Amino acid sequence: MDDLAAMRALADGNADARKAAMAAIYQRHFDRLMRHVRLRNPKLPEEAVADFVTQAFIKVFSRSGGYRGECSLFTWLARCVTNLIIDDHRHNSALQMVSIDESEEAAIAQSMLPADEEPLDAAIRGEFIDCVRRHFRTFRHRHPQAAWALWARLVEQSDVQEIADMLDKTPGATRQYLCDSARRLRQALAVCREYMLGE
Repeated sequence: MDDLAAMRALADGNADARKAAMAAIYQRHFDRLMRHVRLRNPKLPEEAVADFVTQAFIKVFSRSGGYRGECSLFTWLARCVTNLIIDDHRHNSALQMVSIDESEEAAIAQSMLPADEEPLDAAIRGEFIDCVRRHFRTFRHRHPQAAWALWARLVEQSDVQEIADMLDKTPGATRQYLCDSARRLRQALAVCREYMLGE
């Protein structure tokens, strides 16, 4: 039973046919998908890799009626597992970003702006941090992936390759994405410069 026939059996077959189709797909692709995920996400624990791969099979099986054979089933599974990992990482990073403290928010802002413009007066600094907090939250709401990528790079000190793996981009494209995202964040934080200038 090839992949297309197996997916059709999953969508339209009786219980025995569906069970046989799931077993055939699982046996054909499980080991390769595990290797694929391990290679692209070397920091993931083995149990997490297995969990994401299992979730990908479940998700693909539940959408078997949508498979038309336009791409290989392995490609579809790989894309699915990558999306699951990205969503999980973004969710966990978003939870961290919700509870970040003033020093971390200020660190993001200060990394975006010239060092000689940092406010020295305590009152001005407080207004500056409040401004950064408001505008960073707005930026995060409008551009969640860009905010996550900048957070991972600037606060968590993740390397470009790790971020590239999570975004499913090449390292070069990721560097460009980070530069573009930093430019957008600088624009979003431009209004906070008035506090640094004491206006």
